[in-house]
Amino acid sequence: MEVNGLSRDHGRAEQLGIPGIGPSRPREKQSFRPIEPKLSRDERKVIAKYMMEKTDQFTRWKKVFKIEQEGRRFCQCGSQFSIWECTEDRKTFKIPMNCNSRICEHCGRRYAAKLEPDMMKVLQPLQSRKRKGWGLFLLTLTTNTARYDGMPTRGDISRFYKESSAFFRLFYGKYKAYTTKTGNVIEDKRHYDYTRDHGKTKRTPRTPKIIETDSGPKKDYRRYRGAGYISSIEIGRNNNNLHCHAVVYAPFIPQSQLREAWKAITGDSYIVDIRPIRSLKKAAWYVLKYIVKPPQTDSLMDLAEYAIMIKGSRRLRAGGIFFDRIKAHKSKLRFCCPHCGGHLQHVGLFDTESHLTIDSPLLYELLRKAKPPDESPPALSAADIQKENTKKLLELLGSKGEFYNGSFYGN
Repeated sequence: MEVNGLSRDHGRAEQLGIPGIGPSRPREKQSFRPIEPKLSRDERKVIAKYMMEKTDQFTRWKKVFKIEQEGRRFCQCGSQFSIWECTEDRKTFKIPMNCNSRICEHCGRRYAAKLEPDMMKVLQPLQSRKRKGWGLFLLTLTTNTARYDGMPTRGDISRFYKESSAFFRLFYGKYKAYTTKTGNVIEDKRHYDYTRDHGKTKRTPRTPKIIETDSGPKKDYRRYRGAGYISSIEIGRNNNNLHCHAVVYAPFIPQSQLREAWKAITGDSYIVDIRPIRSLKKAAWYVLKYIVKPPQTDSLMDLAEYAIMIKGSRRLRAGGIFFDRIKAHKSKLRFCCPHCGGHLQHVGLFDTESHLTIDSPLLYELLRKAKPPDESPPALSAADIQKENTKKLLELLGSKGEFYNGSFYGN
């Protein structure tokens, strides 16, 4: 029996104070709102210290400098602000200092928010104009953990990238590909098609496509397929299970065929999972959620090693028809005072651990809410300035004319 939408058991549970029993609440939608980092400031300091100690294994000074810089920024992320002052009304604003590290969940959400619009823009036409037998699928490629001794190294990740790229090129590339006798996967650029007819091999010449290049016309014998993929890697919780999650657009391929190809490419791995997807939001989040969250481990040393190991590699890998179409867009907001549109100058840094307090608001939050004044007109070139001055002078003198090829001709 229900009373006012609640059952009698639910009402009795609320009277007794029993948690976990009650009316179901609507599920909150996922959003990219700023969140507090889960790691404390002391834990960030420990990770940064580990990263500084690991720089002894590198000989290139640029690599050492980048790792040390990331360690310092990771330690100060979320607690340090840069202070900017308007030159017109002397109002101050603050901008949070972000580390953009691969193990920072807060910065991962910011990066994913920049990638989401492009992913939805790319996947939307594929959902509305479907090809017969084609669709979006969720794909997972897993490697054998026996090949790793502890946390995977940079060489292990490079090897995994090469193996997964070959697998995607074979089934989900923009052009058709095949496996050579040596085991390499290359695009099909052969000039002939070979078929079997009554026990004999028949060779049919292909008609090439003429492509205009900088050096002149060029013949292209590749066969267009039109598939694509978007992938990201992940390391399992408290283990060395390195695997890849991807959203692929292609015709359905049996799992047994994918498993055999993955075993032939890697030599020791055969676990492949593929399933269809119908929601674009789920397809985008399936890949972006592995960019947002850092490796799930209880060891701070493992987080530091992962940050060093993954430094310089792509967070999101796209190929086929998705190649070079998903990028992190920068903010298009005009960097100025949100009240008067004046110029801003840097006056210093502020740390939340200090005993000082500052009541300056966040700059970009005000810029998103308020509409700053229009930007000044673009600067004119010297020739345009000369034309404008000449027109003004002739108007004063009462003469008329027109410009032609950079010269003025009067009547």
